Amino acid sequence: MPERRWRTVRPEGAVEVVLAGTQVEVARKLARRLLDGKTLRWDSLSRLAPSGGDRVDVERTVAALIEGGLVDVGERRDRAGDFRPYQFRLSEGAEDRLRRLAGDDPRAADLRAGRARRLVDALAVMAGQPGVLPVPARTLVQRALGNTKVVRVSDYRAEIEAAFELPLDSLVRDHAVAVLTTGPFRIRFRDRTIDGMASLPWTAIPEAVLREAQAVEVDADEVLTIENLTPFETLSYRGDTGGRILVFTSGFLGRAERKWLEHLVGSGRIRRVLHWGDIDPGGLAIYRDLADLVARASPAVQVEPWKMEPKLLSHSAAVPLTPRDRERLDNWVADATAPLQDIARSMLLDGKKLEQEALLFDEGA
Repeated sequence: MPERRWRTVRPEGAVEVVLAGTQVEVARKLARRLLDGKTLRWDSLSRLAPSGGDRVDVERTVAALIEGGLVDVGERRDRAGDFRPYQFRLSEGAEDRLRRLAGDDPRAADLRAGRARRLVDALAVMAGQPGVLPVPARTLVQRALGNTKVVRVSDYRAEIEAAFELPLDSLVRDHAVAVLTTGPFRIRFRDRTIDGMASLPWTAIPEAVLREAQAVEVDADEVLTIENLTPFETLSYRGDTGGRILVFTSGFLGRAERKWLEHLVGSGRIRRVLHWGDIDPGGLAIYRDLADLVARASPAVQVEPWKMEPKLLSHSAAVPLTPRDRERLDNWVADATAPLQDIARSMLLDGKKLEQEALLFDEGA
């Protein structure tokens, strides 16, 4: 049995959590479930994404609730020995605070205005130091509010830009995130060309480059997205791409992965996106999230599973489903809108699931 624990944050003093933009919508969805006493699965976060948002928005909201002492997170050790979140619940005694946060609390506007004023004041002081701009976002938040995870600076873009009459990106920088990818593509960025085949085993494209790309040239008609790093790197080292563009999703797609896929399917050259993931409930959820993204970016592009056929559950490396797996799969097949129903039903019938790494050296996979 994997080692498990509940992590509870008990902030010193009265910590007020102020949400903005899409975070408010997410908090309201969460409140409806958490206030009923439910314990929610971490891998269900993508279903709580707001209109026009994604899983990243939900995770940021949950992180703010955790740091504010409103939510406890259940963690368990993975195979590498690291604790990873897998569920979360309402913290003891946090009911009233969550109701105020998710509702139409008349104090919300005042709280937001106070946070904005403190961010602007702290930024003004920091900007007076030579060579400091743009300042790191978390440093600014810590300086202004005493906790790096209390707010997301971009949610206060309007107030900060109005105060300084400058674009937020010239004042504040966030952590860089990058997508790992390889294949026949070229990105024009600041009048230079980034060649997707010029680096081994892959090329890391930062989100900032994707935002400012002047052009993306694609010499492929298929993209293969891969859930886990080892399979992605193995195919990349081999050069076994089949002429496709390979994209590492790192589990659920983050900001950089989502932006890159939007560029690719929006190029007009891609006709199909294949996805290779674990044959388990998490793999199904990742596929669904990816398929929804592609459908929004370009409805004409097909999304199909790759090496995720039901027959693979007979592999010797397949392992039994857990009771929790069965519960998730039962919910999946009961949802008529959920894709890959044949795979979900086969997992339930066979009582097995399979990690994609098991296929790496089978039949030249």
